[in-house]
Amino acid sequence: MITMRRTIESLYEELVSEGIIVRPPNVSLADYVGEYSFLGTTLRQANIEPMPSLSDVRRLVTEYTILPLGDATSHLRSYCKS
Repeated sequence: MITMRRTIESLYEELVSEGIIVRPPNVSLADYVGEYSFLGTTLRQANIEPMPSLSDVRRLVTEYTILPLGDATSHLRSYCKS
């Protein structure tokens, strides 16, 4: 095997130098601008799963990535006060 005796760091360095791994652009949550899909509710009632709108994506990113971070911080603060 070509990678048998190489470290993870050397493999990563090679992937970066070959342009396979690239740094993604910084994106703010405010960049996800879009309308709420009112048609989505109607389609779900007919057992059709619609494509998510940008508003749906923004809501899910907030719920699953940002809110848990705040929750962990509040738990840490209450633990440190005890």
